[in-house]
Amino acid sequence: MISLLIILVFICFYGIKFNNNGIYQDYLSKTQTTAIRGIFACIIFASHLRGYITLNGAMDQVYNTILSLIGQCMVSVFFFYSGYGIMSGYKKKKGYEDSFLEKRLFFTWFHFVIAVVFYNLINLLLNIHYPIQTVILSFTGWETVGNSNWFMFDTFLLYIFVWITFKIINIVLKNGADKQKYFPIIIMFFTGIMIVMLHFTKQSWWYDTLVCFPLGVFYRNYQEKIDIYMRSYRTYLLVGFGSIIFYYITYKMGNFVSYNVCACFFVLIITWFTMKIKVDNKILNWLGLHSFYIYIYMRIPMIILSKIEGFSGHKYVFAVLSLLFTLLLSWIMAKIQTKLDAGMQRIINQERK
Repeated sequence: MISLLIILVFICFYGIKFNNNGIYQDYLSKTQTTAIRGIFACIIFASHLRGYITLNGAMDQVYNTILSLIGQCMVSVFFFYSGYGIMSGYKKKKGYEDSFLEKRLFFTWFHFVIAVVFYNLINLLLNIHYPIQTVILSFTGWETVGNSNWFMFDTFLLYIFVWITFKIINIVLKNGADKQKYFPIIIMFFTGIMIVMLHFTKQSWWYDTLVCFPLGVFYRNYQEKIDIYMRSYRTYLLVGFGSIIFYYITYKMGNFVSYNVCACFFVLIITWFTMKIKVDNKILNWLGLHSFYIYIYMRIPMIILSKIEGFSGHKYVFAVLSLLFTLLLSWIMAKIQTKLDAGMQRIINQERK
């Protein structure tokens, strides 16, 4: 199975560009972050495969070790980029907060609901049963009917807290500069509330990378100053290698507090690399643009194939077919969802009239 990761490495290096003078100014542009999302969507796919096939070969242990070393940090970039993107929109787009609830929260949830309906239909066809309470709560992400759910629940709750923060700031503060100054602080406070709440109700992976979201918000707010310092070659090396060292230390500490810190250093390392290295090709861009659909639908082919006798024992056939069907399903659902979104938007617009 290590061959899957080797292929991903080759794809990442295809079309790679190095900057020997300073840093790329667009290292956190939509194009660049889309490509990085594509990489980590593939890593998540490789990780989820382990729950459906038997990996007992010598090279399989290397595969497992690499994925275990990345651990929950494989989702940390998604939290970081989400926080960064929201802060960027807040700084640049007038009235961004007014449409946030609809465009960010509602439509993200709407996409998730369509996927959950799909999973429930598959479960009916395969005679897989879940308690009715589980089915109902699955539409919030609190429970699962075979789909990946915890990341989506966290995303919904983070978006709700962002919307509440917008409301608080608009009531308390009138000055635009002050709003942008205090926005990251309030988001950090709400993220702390989420971590505490989930610590007492869910498993550790529900909350041990959440701090990366407010980190993205803070990073965007202070990016101009950060970029000035990082243009120095000495500072670049010091920050980069320092982040690697602290990542290793906090990873080894092994508790949920240190792991949140570890995840932060992980995304800073990825950001550090993209300052000098541009990962940009059509394959990664396509994967990144479809990363939501890849993430949310990848378990459907795995579930179906695992129910066919003999497939789970042929790990390479299982992996290749799962990947091909996941990519095809992601492409189809992206097309369908675009039409559903347009229809839903028309309904919303009519209701406003």
